[in-house]
Amino acid sequence: MDSCHLPTTQALIPSGVTLAVNPEARVYASLHEPTVRHTRPGTVCHIPVTIQNLGLVTASVEATLIEPCDGSVRLIWNTQPLLGDETELRSLGVVTRREGFTEVTVSFCLPLELPDLGGRDRVRLVLHGSG
Repeated sequence: MDSCHLPTTQALIPSGVTLAVNPEARVYASLHEPTVRHTRPGTVCHIPVTIQNLGLVTASVEATLIEPCDGSVRLIWNTQPLLGDETELRSLGVVTRREGFTEVTVSFCLPLELPDLGGRDRVRLVLHGSG
C-alpha cells in the first residue's frame, strides 16, 4: 500500500477534504476546515481525503493542480481506481517549494468528465512553508 491510499478501516479525520462522487459521475469537493497547513518546503504535507462514492463508481479520481501553475507546488495522488465501496479514505500529498504562504487550488474529476463550471469540484488549501 502506498502512502496516498489509506486503509478503509482508519477513523475519519475531520480536518481533511471530502469528495462526493454521484451516480452521474460528477465529483463535488469540500474542505472541512479552512485552516493553514504548516509544512517545510520540499516535504510532503498529507491531507486526508474521504471519498463518498454515492454511485459505487469503480473509475479512478483525478486530482489536477489548478494554481499556482509556476512549478512551485506538486501533487501526489493515488490514481488507482475506486473499489466501489461507499466510503474510501485516501491522502492528497502536497509539496510546496517556497517559503511563506501559498494558496493551492486542486480540482477533482473522473476520467473523460468535464470540470464543474461552478467550481464545486475544487478545494482551496493554504500552505505555510517555513523551514
